[in-house]
Amino acid sequence: MNPESECKISYYYTQEWNRCYYQLDEGKNLNPNDLPKLEEKYLFVDSGEHLINDDMDLVFDPKQEVLYEPSLYIEYEMIYSSKTFIKIFQKKIKELIDSDDNNIDMDTDIDEADLWDELELLYHSRQFFNDLGYLLECNDFVKIEESDDNSYLWFTSITGMNVGEAVLLFEEI
Repeated sequence: MNPESECKISYYYTQEWNRCYYQLDEGKNLNPNDLPKLEEKYLFVDSGEHLINDDMDLVFDPKQEVLYEPSLYIEYEMIYSSKTFIKIFQKKIKELIDSDDNNIDMDTDIDEADLWDELELLYHSRQFFNDLGYLLECNDFVKIEESDDNSYLWFTSITGMNVGEAVLLFEEI
């Protein structure tokens, strides 16, 4: 890629949550302060994405059923552009290759996971772009599109989030 080119960076990520209780977002304008506290049997060790009132209580919509699924898959899509990313990223990779401290065997194929591990960057995270920009000191990311699966009002998970699939694509524009 031409280091002087602007690029589009697309990040697609799926999180898997196990043993989940949840309610669907039915598009109502609910005020969390008017809702009752979530029952104990649905509470797990801070795992999931909660509906919280001003008193920091987890609450729910009493007018709809609480549902259960063995696994929930939540998809995120983030697309950004940058005029400096290619140049900065290529420089960082070259520094990594030239460093005596890297753990990458240049005689074998490396994959993205090896690179992110070497850079100590959590690849499977909604904070990926923030962390990547901070690591590379790239401060010109411009959001083109960002979306997530907003179909849940709230959910809890007994086992926490499992690392899902993540795909990162670069394209010159």
